[in-house]
Amino acid sequence: MYHFPNVFFQPGVHILAKHQSERGGTHLLSGLNTAYYLEGSIQRFLQIDETGPITSEMHQSCFTLLDALVKTASSRAYYLREQLIRTRRIL
Repeated sequence: MYHFPNVFFQPGVHILAKHQSERGGTHLLSGLNTAYYLEGSIQRFLQIDETGPITSEMHQSCFTLLDALVKTASSRAYYLREQLIRTRRIL
């Protein structure tokens, strides 16, 4: 997702969000540098690739993952989550 976002980002975000919502907690994000790369991927998507409105499914998937990242005490995820909530229109 991080190195090839055009190919893997959108399906990858939905898959990760589905597993995160089913399991809860931060177990999915406990791998080495997992939170860092996931934050970077979501940040690139929200701030560079898709600056306009996003679909409700993508909004919910990003919100689910960012909320889990905030629970790991990530300040960058907190900023991205707030940006997603406040400035993004949903299609």
